[in-house]
Amino acid sequence: MIITFTNAVVAKSSVKIDKKNDKPNLLFIMTDQQRFDAMSCAGNTVLKTPNLDRIAREGVIFKSNYSANPVCVPSRAILLTGRSSENVNVRGNGDYSSKDVPEVPTFDRILKKNGYAAEYYGKWHTPYQFTDCYDPNYSMYPPESIPIPESINDPMTDSPCKDRGNDKDELRYKDGENIQHMSSIYYGMVREIDDKVGEILNKLDELGLAENTLVVFTSDHGEMLGDHGMHSKSIFYEGGAHVPLLMRFPGRIKAGTVVEEPVSTMDVSSTILDYLGMSIPKSVLMDFMT
Repeated sequence: MIITFTNAVVAKSSVKIDKKNDKPNLLFIMTDQQRFDAMSCAGNTVLKTPNLDRIAREGVIFKSNYSANPVCVPSRAILLTGRSSENVNVRGNGDYSSKDVPEVPTFDRILKKNGYAAEYYGKWHTPYQFTDCYDPNYSMYPPESIPIPESINDPMTDSPCKDRGNDKDELRYKDGENIQHMSSIYYGMVREIDDKVGEILNKLDELGLAENTLVVFTSDHGEMLGDHGMHSKSIFYEGGAHVPLLMRFPGRIKAGTVVEEPVSTMDVSSTILDYLGMSIPKSVLMDFMT
């Protein structure tokens, strides 16, 4: 998902920059299922993400950012509204078409009501009302270079995820070689995202917009990728819930800032509104107080 909010006038495929309007712009980029350590700036020694590293170097990296609900549709609803799953009645992926979702403000609607031009690209996957062909010779990240998760053979004896972890369908994720091949493909896709992020950042520079643009990069949830012998999401373990959060805003966020304290994707909406000088909805503030 990529959402842009600018002080520009958008007409068909052309964009005219309004030089008289000094409102800051927003570039919000959210990947699907990217775990926190799938970035070189997060300590990954195999995967190289120079453009994500650039955002961290020129802005801030939140080292302990956690998805408030590591499932696609609820997580995206939380990011947009700044409210919990319970408070927006979005608890699972099937709720994207639920009639029980309340009409609540989202940060994108607030910005649009305040004069921002908005464009959206990519997968939505949240309530509307808001390889067998592997060839090692072409691999960017050779499987054998990728460490096997130390917890891959965890028996899950005292884990609430024991039944899932020992399900017969999960057995292939306890195979170290299989996980290395899976990780190789996963890393390649993350690198492709990084390349595209680089193109977008360069375009901001080319248009003279970088200095007045808040850039936010995050993900809806992570990917177990063999941790504890499991895969995918929906698990409140590090692999499933720990996700990237990078921000850059020249002159307002000190370059090279590292935040170690825990934060949540539920904080993102209010943070964006705060940086762009917008009032945070009272309904969101009430959620934090109750």
